[in-house]
Amino acid sequence: MDYTKLKKEELIVILEEQRHLAEAVNAKDAEISKLSAMVSELKFKGIEEKNILNGKISELENKLRNIPNVSTMEESAKKLDAEYKKLLAFSNQHINVFKNTLKALQGTLDNAIELQDIIVNDMIGK
Repeated sequence: MDYTKLKKEELIVILEEQRHLAEAVNAKDAEISKLSAMVSELKFKGIEEKNILNGKISELENKLRNIPNVSTMEESAKKLDAEYKKLLAFSNQHINVFKNTLKALQGTLDNAIELQDIIVNDMIGK
């Protein structure tokens, strides 16, 4: 587009559109920051849950040593271990979903920024 042939009012309209795009990019940056904080929090909670479950497993193992009916306690420990693994997989799935969402949003922002650069460069005649 040849911006040199446009009137001042038309150029102002185009610049306003660019300002709106810049505001949208800033809003998406804030959203990405918020999502990144959520992912970090989920990772931290996952680690806390893992530590809690590991503590419970250790506690059960100690009880197993002191109880005559070891076979039922071993089964309980195996069930707890299986549940822990299932919860860990569930947490990892959620973390991956947030990570993929962040990547998609970053790609969208990169495209918007590149488009804005192209339009600005066209405006100044590069």
